[in-house]
Amino acid sequence: MNTQHLLHICAFPGHNSSADWIVSLTAINAPLNGSLAAYALGEQEGSAPQIVSFSPGALLGSLVHILAFVDCRIAGFDLGMDHWGLSRRGPEVGRERRCWIQSGGLLWRAVKQLSASVFCRSPVVESEDNAAYDASVHAMAHCNASIGVAHDCTFYLSIVGTGADANKTPQYPAGWQWRVWLPWMLAMLGFVFRRIFLSTICYLTNRRTYAELSHTLSKVLGFDVEDYRGACDGLCSVFSQSHPRVGVVCESWRVASMPQTAAEMHRGVWHVQTQGQDHMGIVPFPASAHSQRKVFADLFTRLRSLAPAVSMLGVNLEADSCWMCAETRSDMSEASDAETDLSNRDRDLSQDWHMSDSCHSYQ
Repeated sequence: MNTQHLLHICAFPGHNSSADWIVSLTAINAPLNGSLAAYALGEQEGSAPQIVSFSPGALLGSLVHILAFVDCRIAGFDLGMDHWGLSRRGPEVGRERRCWIQSGGLLWRAVKQLSASVFCRSPVVESEDNAAYDASVHAMAHCNASIGVAHDCTFYLSIVGTGADANKTPQYPAGWQWRVWLPWMLAMLGFVFRRIFLSTICYLTNRRTYAELSHTLSKVLGFDVEDYRGACDGLCSVFSQSHPRVGVVCESWRVASMPQTAAEMHRGVWHVQTQGQDHMGIVPFPASAHSQRKVFADLFTRLRSLAPAVSMLGVNLEADSCWMCAETRSDMSEASDAETDLSNRDRDLSQDWHMSDSCHSYQ
């Protein structure tokens, strides 16, 4: 959605972009209106992205700082924090070409950042460039308000997890072969972890009243704390997954249930499809590989059946809002002329070569 908004406002210098470039947008169990769990884990209700000291979020942020400082990878997983310069050895790029003075300066900087994170305030955790803030109601209300309304050129889809079937244990396998038992054991481990994780988040979320959050966001359109409490797995509610609501006028978005076929879908409308698992039931902990495969197979089949983008149909290509700026068309025209000249030159050379061959043959 942010990408389409940037295309709509022509945020890329030198390019006359358009929202018509986007054929469809699909949200799979996405917190389109934020989550109360962000505040239960440490975001301050009245001044996000600042966090509460010694909260789970603050402790997790300190742990990430420490792991990044010592360049520790858990099971080979890269935290992706190199651009923050948290490592004691500095950024990985150009590390082998630094002298000891540069390395010492980077080490001192990393130590100061680590100390600030553990004992004071973290410039990483308390910034707007992290997943915790992106999942907050503050961030999504601002995002929805900046995007505004849906574009009539795009199909919007959302897959919502209701959690009705989330407590069903993976089906017991028939047979004793390892090729049957091993996938079941992995699915069972994922199920147990998901239930423990979501139950903990649900407990932390439901024990708060969010009075300060309600006061802070009282003037935000469409916000009501009670909407987030109903039909929620503890981390992401059905209300939040459906379509953008908070920060926008309700009438700005047209919403409909997902039809049977792509031919029945309409541009500029949010088509909502529900499934029985919770918001983690498709990615990353599906109930089974078969169910996950079916969800994506049906989705890709539907997307392939959608009509192409308006700009691809040749509509308004000469208008001011066309997807190709004049400079680009001029460059393409020049390239086409050059290609034509090259093709003519090759044909002339080919004719000369055949004439030469004929002369030799005649001789």
